[in-house]
Amino acid sequence: MTNEIKISEEKIKEILKEKLPKWFAEQLSSDYSNPLKDAVEEEIKAQDGIIKKFVREIFSDMLEDPKFKEEIGKEVIGKIISKGLRD
Repeated sequence: MTNEIKISEEKIKEILKEKLPKWFAEQLSSDYSNPLKDAVEEEIKAQDGIIKKFVREIFSDMLEDPKFKEEIGKEVIGKIISKGLRD
């Protein structure tokens, strides 16, 4: 009889979501010759136009979202009031 350890798909996704950004940040910030870093940088350069288009689409969607506009409006008003009270 073997003890089988089972991890749900959701738990795996949660772990990956938490750990991958940290791992990539560590790998990509290293100064030594790193084949992974080189491959990622090369692919990012090759996909530059697609990435820019993607970012533009994300910003466009955000700026058209009424909730986002409301939150930005609150932040701007808060900054104006905060600055006005300091002067």
